[in-house]
Amino acid sequence: MRTRSDNQKSIILDVLSAENRSLSISMIAQKTGINRHTVARHLDLLEMFGKVRKVEKGVAKKYMIIEDIPVSGLIDLSEDLIIILDSNFYIQYLNSAALKFFKTTLSNSIGKNLSDISLPLLAKQTILDQISNFSFKKPIILEIKNEDQRWFQITILGYSLLHAPNQIAIIFTDITLKKKIETDLKIAQEKYTIAFQSSPDAILISDIKTGELIEVNEATCTISGYSREELIGKNSKELGLFKDPTIRDRVIHNLSLYILNNRLDIEIVRKNGKTAYISLVTNEIKIGERICLLSTARDITEIKEAQEKIKKSEELYRLLADNTQDVIWILDLTTQRFTYVSPSVYRLRGFTPEEVLTQSMQEVMTKESYEKIISKVPQIVQDLKNGTISPYNTSRVDQIRKDGTIVTTEVVTSFLCDRTGKYSHVLGVSRDISTRIKIEEKLRESESQYKFLAESIKDVVWIIDPTDLTVKYVSPSVIGLLGYLPEELINEGFEKLILSENLENLIQTIKERYHKCIHQIKHGLFFNDEIQVLTKRGEKKWIEITSQFSPNPTSGKIQLVGIVRDISEKKKINQELLESEAKYRLVSENVHDLIWMISADTHNILFVSPSIRNYYGYLPEEVIGSPFSVLIPEPQYNEMMKKLHQNIISFESGDESKRNFRFEIEHLHHDGHRLITEVSTTLITTTSRKVVNILGLSRDITEEKRNKHALMKSEAMFKSIFNESPIGHILCNHYGNIIEINPVLMDEFGIENNSVLVGQCAWNIIPLTNEEHITILSGNKISREINISFDYLWKMNIIPTNRCKTAIFDMKITPLLTMNPDEVGYLIHLLDITEKRKIEKELIAKRTP
Repeated sequence: MRTRSDNQKSIILDVLSAENRSLSISMIAQKTGINRHTVARHLDLLEMFGKVRKVEKGVAKKYMIIEDIPVSGLIDLSEDLIIILDSNFYIQYLNSAALKFFKTTLSNSIGKNLSDISLPLLAKQTILDQISNFSFKKPIILEIKNEDQRWFQITILGYSLLHAPNQIAIIFTDITLKKKIETDLKIAQEKYTIAFQSSPDAILISDIKTGELIEVNEATCTISGYSREELIGKNSKELGLFKDPTIRDRVIHNLSLYILNNRLDIEIVRKNGKTAYISLVTNEIKIGERICLLSTARDITEIKEAQEKIKKSEELYRLLADNTQDVIWILDLTTQRFTYVSPSVYRLRGFTPEEVLTQSMQEVMTKESYEKIISKVPQIVQDLKNGTISPYNTSRVDQIRKDGTIVTTEVVTSFLCDRTGKYSHVLGVSRDISTRIKIEEKLRESESQYKFLAESIKDVVWIIDPTDLTVKYVSPSVIGLLGYLPEELINEGFEKLILSENLENLIQTIKERYHKCIHQIKHGLFFNDEIQVLTKRGEKKWIEITSQFSPNPTSGKIQLVGIVRDISEKKKINQELLESEAKYRLVSENVHDLIWMISADTHNILFVSPSIRNYYGYLPEEVIGSPFSVLIPEPQYNEMMKKLHQNIISFESGDESKRNFRFEIEHLHHDGHRLITEVSTTLITTTSRKVVNILGLSRDITEEKRNKHALMKSEAMFKSIFNESPIGHILCNHYGNIIEINPVLMDEFGIENNSVLVGQCAWNIIPLTNEEHITILSGNKISREINISFDYLWKMNIIPTNRCKTAIFDMKITPLLTMNPDEVGYLIHLLDITEKRKIEKELIAKRTP
């Protein structure tokens, strides 16, 4: 509501705008009809807020309107919190960001001393002391952290708003993000330093052009014998570090050929003059605008010394090789020819060592073995360099004897390096395993026969004459299956064993097969049947029959030989499974939620319920067998699988709590609209806790999320209106107990914390008449808005404040629905109309004669 003062300011601005020239105070007073002292006071305020400008012409002071953007308007554009003080620390202005952050208004702040109002960021005495001691000579910059753990930079500097000199600007800049970045950067630098300095390998960074060492770690100093100060700023040539001075040029050349992680075994000279061997790996890196070389060196002196000792002991090993039954040999990888073969090769292949030394690797073995071996060599060499395989490899090789026959050998190999670290030779041992292979084959044959007998011992073997369908032989295991002794069935028909409704069909089937197969016995056709039979006790059992027509070894007569196996339990389980699957499918096909199952190994979809069409727009047959990633966006899929993998590892290690897992994902429907689903999974395992499948249930929570978001938005909007409203508000429950009071009313009551009144009954502190109370509290419900005006004297025993005054309020009570429809809360609006009533009384008094 505009006040009389606001109207007078507006009239003054209209006059200045209409005249479009500078006017004196007396001229403005004359044109507006406003007292000149009042005009002068209004002009001072308008000048402060950038609405008018004072023009001094001699001793006269004139004012003109400002058409450009006021300084205060520019300040309001800033996101920083800005407070303008005069030289006596009285507040002249707060920008919009400051008003919002400190939850105040210009009318409640302007003209007050900084020490008289409570601003959270200025609560510390040290900050107030800095402001009070400000000398205008140079800005003061401070950093503080508030209760919400947010960092602010406070800048205190001299400031002049138009023609008002010696003003102080206090600027609060939120630097929380900057602080976090600085902290993260510091942690990252510390991690890099720890990793760099604690590495057991030497790490060097040098300029790629000059070779100047920029940084080295402690291990570099240990290996080279030089201190860090002696290394930094120098290159390898100045230090005489490499025994071969061309090493660095070779490294640069390899990098120019894009050979990444090129590895060289080189000899270096330590500070004390002694030599050492290192394995050097180099890469090109960029630091700022500078191209550098990152080198990692590992001390392999002991390894090289050991290799030299092995070579020096060659005579001893040669003596051993010349007298062993196995063939020991060395092969040159470059020429693929043998450089050494032990004499035992003569017993293996019939060639002398001298003859073998003239043969190539391809001449020694069969074509198949050669192609198999030669294709593996590059990968073996690479794996050895990476350290991912054992240095010893075992292979089976078919070698060619001098007489043209083939001998199968087992070959154990080890790759040898030369002084440069390059794999140049293969050391191998070949052993004749022909006899062992024959023994293994006989053993496998024997094991196969034994296994057949062991697995068939519970089954019933029988022989039937297909011409008259009489039983000629039955094994003793028939007793356990049917309860008959073998002699009770031999030379008898099998009619008493078969259900009457199946007997005729079975006999007809046997006769038809006999006539069809009588000329095809040599093909060994097998027949499989499942039928129900009767035991001696009259019980029904399901059996599986595997049969074949074959000639009798003695008479040559065709007979039907078969094996019978009890499958009653299998049939029962299958029936139960079918019933269970039918029930499960009925549930899965009618439930709204999506049920799915994927393989724990391949992550392929094994099953999805028909409701997948609602979630993804696919039919089940379109996705079954596909990877689960076709349904879930890649980032969320990778994160989900990572967590599932961790759960599976923990579960298989014994943590039962990891069997179930729940998460939310956001994905697109096939038609483009977005869905949010809540997914619950459980691990399907074997009896040994091995996870084989993952069963999941997805529920659409898009609407739930949308409603929750809308509720939060509505609550935030209500909170904003409640706190920012210039009218006093009290929020009560349906009993009338106070839940919250907004800042305006807190200021009116003179309290800083609304906890003083929270929980009290609103009607105990708001004086109403008995009739008004009855109207409000009748049935604990309000079915309409109620407007009441009343006089109120603040009571010291209810509200702890230094204020004690009588005020007149205009009260409106609005009912609020709660979650329980039988309960209604209240929102009480209190508008202080004391001044309004006072003016009305004065007007009435003036009109009364």
